[in-house]
Amino acid sequence: MEHELRSVTIYTLQFKIQGQIRVPPDGYRARISDLLNRETTQFIPIVNAKVFNLRNDGVIVSSPVVVVNKAQITLVFPD
Repeated sequence: MEHELRSVTIYTLQFKIQGQIRVPPDGYRARISDLLNRETTQFIPIVNAKVFNLRNDGVIVSSPVVVVNKAQITLVFPD
């Protein structure tokens, strides 16, 4: 199954993460909220990720992939 990349900004208590998540192109489970609400998924891979420190908004790391624990997420914005 092919996936589409959706740009997002994710906030945790300590970090802002900008990057892209993979979702099905249309229909079933194609929304960002579907990925966040999926009970069988504990972690979300973010590709083309930049991780920022919330205190000074400086980039901590840029990485091809960052895996985020859903329990740590406080806000998600589609870009």
